[in-house]
Amino acid sequence: MSIRSLIAKQTKDGIEAIYCHNGGFPENQLPILTKNYVTDKKVARLIALGDLSVLGQQIGKKHDYETHGDDALSKKWCLAYGRDREEKNIAKRTYSSESEFLADGNKRWAVYVYLFREGRWFYKRMDDFAPWVAC
Repeated sequence: MSIRSLIAKQTKDGIEAIYCHNGGFPENQLPILTKNYVTDKKVARLIALGDLSVLGQQIGKKHDYETHGDDALSKKWCLAYGRDREEKNIAKRTYSSESEFLADGNKRWAVYVYLFREGRWFYKRMDDFAPWVAC
């Protein structure tokens, strides 16, 4: 079963986010995010990939999803719908507010959301009314 998530970056204009279909639980995504995507530049490159099938430790390179997906996973690369499967309408989304971002997370069936702001990662479970947890 897929654990869906949104991965986002706070900007001066709002929040930029992408969807990730698999492995969205904190035990999987937090170590990847907090060890590999720790600067604004790296997070911006990740968000620029658009929606993901799998978040990897490295952004990686374009590869044929059907024939080289296993190789990319062994290299711990991201599997991106646009770059690797050539799907359309998977670009990052921009939200003007946190409430708009969270509302879209609900529409997209995200279980967890991750937000990079002020040089730190925060996350929350979508069905939890608790505040954001700093990582």
